[in-house]
Amino acid sequence: MNTKLRELHPNEFHAVCSWAISEQWPGLIKGQLLSYDEFPQIIQLPNHFSFAMSEEACAAIGFGQIWLAPNGTSNLVRLLVDPAQRGQGYGKRLSALLLAEALRMPGCTQVKLRVRRDNFPALAVYRSIGFRELEAESNQHVLAMACAADNGQI
Repeated sequence: MNTKLRELHPNEFHAVCSWAISEQWPGLIKGQLLSYDEFPQIIQLPNHFSFAMSEEACAAIGFGQIWLAPNGTSNLVRLLVDPAQRGQGYGKRLSALLLAEALRMPGCTQVKLRVRRDNFPALAVYRSIGFRELEAESNQHVLAMACAADNGQI
């Protein structure tokens, strides 16, 4: 699998947003779902670094962001693989590439994420690349996870 992270091109916004809408991503206003009009704003949120994943010279097959929180923590957010490409290992590759990118951020000692507890494929992927559960930061619906820089992943 010769995939890499790159910038998401504006001509890919609609396709990636359609994946997010099919997953019922939240919008910018609490309690509302994402719309096509909001997606460009999500790409440009402060302290969010957006990445597409693709094979050489091909359309995006994955998307994700790294959010640098005010407390200095790096967080993986809004990870998504094209629904037509799922089941081929792209989710694990996207997660590993984003984790490596986040760990390269200045001062990063750990990376966190949050995942729905019923998203079993994502949970398996995150555990396989070194993330561990943080029950104290979790709730009944969402599991918080973290991966330390010295975990030896990738």
